[in-house]
Amino acid sequence: TTEIYTLSLHDALPICLIIASRDAGDTWKPLESGVTADLYDVACTDARNCLVVGDKGTVLSTSNLGNDWEAVDVLSVEAKLRGLYIMLSPETSGGPTYMVGDKGLFVSSEDGEGFSASVLKCTAVGAECQVEDMPTSQGVWNNLTNPLTLVAARFRDLDNGVLVALGGEIVLVSGDGEPGGKLFTLAKPVTITGTQFHSISSDFLSDMVISGSKGVVMQYTPKARQA
Repeated sequence: TTEIYTLSLHDALPICLIIASRDAGDTWKPLESGVTADLYDVACTDARNCLVVGDKGTVLSTSNLGNDWEAVDVLSVEAKLRGLYIMLSPETSGGPTYMVGDKGLFVSSEDGEGFSASVLKCTAVGAECQVEDMPTSQGVWNNLTNPLTLVAARFRDLDNGVLVALGGEIVLVSGDGEPGGKLFTLAKPVTITGTQFHSISSDFLSDMVISGSKGVVMQYTPKARQA
């Protein structure tokens, strides 16, 4: 059977629900998350193991088909996590994991366990973004000003990926020559007035499709495959 998970707000209770289907979408069952924070994205490595991210630094995990959810300690402050991507590995039940959020927040883990959090400050098209450690103080984080609101991420390998932002920005990720090191470069943004990006998806060839407001759909093809 095919397991499908999505997110919803509970109409009667002050909690967020995770909605699951065990039959490829024919029927759906609500699964209580046990938290009141807004939840924004979900990713699964198989039918039993999934992660969910949301507001206030919320990260939840399940290993039993979503029947129970446990909090995962990822951030030291309450920050809004909007996007989640897990690079599937045939050798393990997990894999490299990436989370993105408000104020240029970028969180990564090569094994899905130990996470590092950074803030990306991207100001000029074609230039490298400034990468700073995420503040560990809630007060410092609350006072941080950064217009880059990252909403989704996709990676084709450990070094190369794409981040998209609510304001129509696209951030290209590449390796910097050091193990685990990454460079972030702001690509030319979409020029349609008022465009917002909401999601990104990819196929096995690493072609990516970005969708957003005003009917915008964009395709991104890695340079290695461009004619």
